[in-house]
Amino acid sequence: MFPSQVVVYGSQNRVNFVEIGSIVNSVSDTDLNSQRKEFVHQANGKSYTNLKVKVLNYGVLPKWNQEARGETFIFIDEIEVV
Repeated sequence: MFPSQVVVYGSQNRVNFVEIGSIVNSVSDTDLNSQRKEFVHQANGKSYTNLKVKVLNYGVLPKWNQEARGETFIFIDEIEVV
């Protein structure tokens, strides 16, 4: 299962962050195929010196899952800023 949402924040001073975009997961939680997912956000034309990425966990696994009632975990391989 993938995170439910990824939210990106930007700042010029490391103190005041503003939300610059969010990406909602489009893969169904019942899709159990092994896969890789890229959450991509296009820049809004502004420049930021600092970024914060908030990844919202799916939460507790649904009843139909073989690990039901267990917590989900997030594993992030890399974050690319272009």
